[in-house]
Amino acid sequence: MIASPKTRLLPGIFLVFVFLLLLAALCRQQGIPLVPLLPISFVFLVLLALVMYRLSLAAPATATLVSGSEDPYQQLVNSANSIILRWDTRGIIRFINPYGLEFFGFREDEIVGKNVMQTIVPPTETTGRDLAYMIEDIGRNPDDYIRNENENIKKDGSRVWITWNNKAVTDEQGRTVEILSIGNDITDKKHYEQKIYQLAHFDDLTGLPNRTLFRQRLEEAMQQTRRNARILPVFYLDLDRFKPINDSLGHHNGDRLLQQLASRLLACLRPNETLARMGGDEFTAILQGQEDRQDALRIAQQVARKMLDAMSQPFQLDEHPIYITGSIGIVFYPHDGEELSLLLKNADMAMYQAKQKGKNCYLFYEPHMNSQAMHNLKLETELRQALENSQLEVHYQPSLNLRTGRVECVEALLRWQHPELGNIPPETFIPIAEESDLILRLGNWVLKQAIDQAAFWSEQEIGDFIIAINLSMRQFSDEHLPERILRELQKADLPASRLGLELTESTVMQDSERGLKTLTRLHELGVCLFIDDFGTGYSSLSRLQNLPLHMLKIDKSFVANIDEHPRHARLIDAIIAMAHNLGIKVIAEGVETQQQFDYLIQRGCDCIQGHHFCPALPAAELGKRLREIND
Repeated sequence: MIASPKTRLLPGIFLVFVFLLLLAALCRQQGIPLVPLLPISFVFLVLLALVMYRLSLAAPATATLVSGSEDPYQQLVNSANSIILRWDTRGIIRFINPYGLEFFGFREDEIVGKNVMQTIVPPTETTGRDLAYMIEDIGRNPDDYIRNENENIKKDGSRVWITWNNKAVTDEQGRTVEILSIGNDITDKKHYEQKIYQLAHFDDLTGLPNRTLFRQRLEEAMQQTRRNARILPVFYLDLDRFKPINDSLGHHNGDRLLQQLASRLLACLRPNETLARMGGDEFTAILQGQEDRQDALRIAQQVARKMLDAMSQPFQLDEHPIYITGSIGIVFYPHDGEELSLLLKNADMAMYQAKQKGKNCYLFYEPHMNSQAMHNLKLETELRQALENSQLEVHYQPSLNLRTGRVECVEALLRWQHPELGNIPPETFIPIAEESDLILRLGNWVLKQAIDQAAFWSEQEIGDFIIAINLSMRQFSDEHLPERILRELQKADLPASRLGLELTESTVMQDSERGLKTLTRLHELGVCLFIDDFGTGYSSLSRLQNLPLHMLKIDKSFVANIDEHPRHARLIDAIIAMAHNLGIKVIAEGVETQQQFDYLIQRGCDCIQGHHFCPALPAAELGKRLREIND
């Protein structure tokens, strides 16, 4: 309550009255007349009253000023929605506002007087030396707020991100005695930034670094390698025939396979090495730099073998075993390219050459691969043109039934007579076609040509043998394959029992469950089913007995070494016995000599195929030969 002007005069009037009483008593005591002193006393009293009056006016203002200099600022600190912290140059907290206490979860006695390093700074975030450097930096700029972002820790152990604005509090000599820090929680912002970074730099499917982050890490590794004069191995890996697997299994299972593969490949590397997914079924790896080329070669070979071995084990998808292989290209920085783009280009080229070599292997980059890649690209273009311009031809090679002496089946084999390069063997152009959609077009073209030719021979009464066609993995993965085959058979009016389909073990075993369904559908049509190149793939007796097979074809590599390797001879004996126990006939491929022929007859082999009996011939020539054999 503030006094009114009239009320403020009362103390003055009271003092005047008291003064007059004291003056009268003094005059009586000293015997001095009172009247002569009254004018002077009156002037003095008026001045005193005026002073008291002015003081009474100033008092409320002074009280208001005092109140305004303390309470509002304290209220501001207490009600602030920011952390306000005051700590000394030793890191001891001297003050923290209520919001800060609530935010960190401490009572005042648990944090005030304690070191920031032991309360709100995680053990892994900074050290005492870092804190000293920060205090020194703040002290160098006493007039500015120094901003920094830190990960802090609450009493319950949870981590939070805070942006701090720090200002030095100095003494009269300008020395920093305390730090005033005002902090705001930016945890949500940080998490959002981390999520954006994760999306931009990591593969969403496998969690591996993506192409962007891989290139960043490779650039950093190259710089470090230059500084340390080391050699850096870099891998480029691509799965073999992943697209037909993905198409047949569905993209969901294809994604699961890639996730399992990523885990296996990652286990082949050291913790400080990088595995990345570049996209699709392509992976890259950066190994640790080595001091010399021999060490780099040795380590790279070890890792490549580990990766190929990891991929050779079956992948379980919905309890179905799936088999895949991969091809790896390996380069060394700086020998195989001093720039990132050139290094990756050469790694990709080495990987491609590994596929051309036969897949499921690794190759080190060599300079001549550039010209080979250009040659292959040119061949692919010319192969497309050859298909469109009817420059391709199907040759046919018969197999002889050793019991009846008659032709058991005839295999259709694609041939390419290049106008400039002459005859190009299938082992050269088929792998090129398999890397593109061209293999489907070629396969379907051969299917039609062979069925039509078999129908023609049937009309000519040349024989009732089976016409056998090699199916690529891409063709076998086509869910409409049985219907397509049935249409071609109906057009040519050829019984399904006259058609044989040859598949490799790896093709059938890529997805044994789905493969069995497709084989069953084909078997129900009446088509004969062969396993080609038996002994070089993944199949086992337990799997074979579940497949509706008509014949096994022993790979020519085993037949060729019968004379030199007794082990191969024993293996052929075992295959023949196993197949016969399952009711499956056996054809031995690549029979070139009389000695091989005699051995196979002795061992009870059903049929042979090879130059010793008859080479692959154009349709017209083979037709004449078949007439001679049948006659």
